[in-house]
Amino acid sequence: MVDMVDYTDIYVTGNVQNAQQALAQTFQMNNFTIEWKDAFNGKAKQGSKGANLALGALAQYYEQDFQIIQNPDQTLTIRVIKATSGWAGGLMGAMKVKEKYKDVVNFITMYFQSQGLYRGRNPP
Repeated sequence: MVDMVDYTDIYVTGNVQNAQQALAQTFQMNNFTIEWKDAFNGKAKQGSKGANLALGALAQYYEQDFQIIQNPDQTLTIRVIKATSGWAGGLMGAMKVKEKYKDVVNFITMYFQSQGLYRGRNPP
């Protein structure tokens, strides 16, 4: 079965600077490196593309884009986008990427919940 959801929106309160710090912390705690494109967009990476192509699922590569969207009601949407499919590592690689994506989204969600800033998520 193909996973049709390529991103998750996490709805939070707070300001952009706090969201930036929270995203950086949560990705880094999951061993990702962060590259900010601007104040609202970035990319989180873990692993090596080259090793993944050479070794398949034995050397998994994960890449997730993220956005901070300011909403009219002064809340924020944190959009986490699964940027790689994992298919370079075959079915096992694709399954690992899907699970890693879920883990990171859940970790970000739990962080905002623990701070009292979480307002919901789509898809849940």
